[in-house]
Amino acid sequence: MVLPQNMKHCVALLMAAAALSGTTALGQNFYIALSDWEPKTEPGLTVTFGGALSHSTSEVMYINDFRYILEGEGTYLVFDGSPFATVPHSLAANGQDSVYSGDLFAIHADYFVTPGVYAGSFTVLGGTEEDSMDPLATAGFFLTVIPEPGATLAMSGLALGGWALWHRQIRRHRLS
Repeated sequence: MVLPQNMKHCVALLMAAAALSGTTALGQNFYIALSDWEPKTEPGLTVTFGGALSHSTSEVMYINDFRYILEGEGTYLVFDGSPFATVPHSLAANGQDSVYSGDLFAIHADYFVTPGVYAGSFTVLGGTEEDSMDPLATAGFFLTVIPEPGATLAMSGLALGGWALWHRQIRRHRLS
């Protein structure tokens, strides 16, 4: 679903609140900080979302999986979770190794995607047990797909050519 511009801010506040909370019902303080939560791209390109995962607990936090929501997926937006494979299986307790910085996921905008703003969220699953699958934290994001400059020029050229042909036909019709 492409969000109208005025809805973007309402959804942003809700997703930001979810992302900033970072606390689950288990009381685990785990955080996701995306380096760019509102990137722009053109059709045919892939955007990689990087950021930091951290926690402030006295226990080892295991990172076992993720889940995501991407509005517009299946309509020429493709989510790629392969960068998450570089995330360590655990983050140490209260120490230097309690933070991970790097790529988390990517989204490919196909050539046929409609320009607009697409909302999504990314949730890290894990916990204090090695096999935990609890939601640890969620980060909201927006992907803005802008028209490709070449496509805009091509459409303008086609429109101008169409207008010229139409105008020529009108002129011929008036002269005859």
